[in-house]
Formats: sequence, C-alpha cells, structure tokens
Amino acid sequence: MSQVQDSLVSNKLVILGEINLLIEYSLLANVALEDVKLFLPTLRHGKTMHKFLSKNLTEPQNQLTKSNVDSGIQFLQAIKSDNGVLGCNCSCFFCRLKFS
Repeated sequence: MSQVQDSLVSNKLVILGEINLLIEYSLLANVALEDVKLFLPTLRHGKTMHKFLSKNLTEPQNQLTKSNVDSGIQFLQAIKSDNGVLGCNCSCFFCRLKFS
C-alpha cells in the first residue's frame, strides 16, 4: 500500500476517474468478531464505520490512527507485542491513472 501511495506522489499523473468500492467492513477474514481485541481504523474510516463498530465491536479497544500507513505500522507493532487478535481497516478504491 505504501509503495502505491509513494508512487502516486512521486510521479506526474492525472487522475482520469475513480470508483469507490462499498465495503461494509474488512477485518481479518479468519477471525470471529468476538475475538477481536484491538481495532485500528483511521480517523476518516472510524467516523464512517462508527455504526458498525458500536454494534459489532463493543468490547475491543478502538484506537484511531492517522492514516492507512499508520494503521499498518501500529498493526505490526501490536502483533510483535502480542496484544491478542487484531483488526485493521484500509481504504479500498480503484483509480484509473495517466502518468505523464
């Protein structure tokens, strides 16, 4: 993800179109929701996912992050510190790009 973001800002490009994909939630596919102990949504996604989070993740700690990259970094750090089962979200979108 960070390599794609780096590429987007380091090359001259024109965005020709964008399609946002509607996804209700995206957590660890092999983990039951009740087993999630820490969830790391970005501030933007935390707001849009608030209804889902409050309904389905009432026990876990919801720790807002600054960006998708920050979510990923904190996710990896939490795994290393063995904080239990985690959930992490990332934005999902598709862009058609024209590099110049």
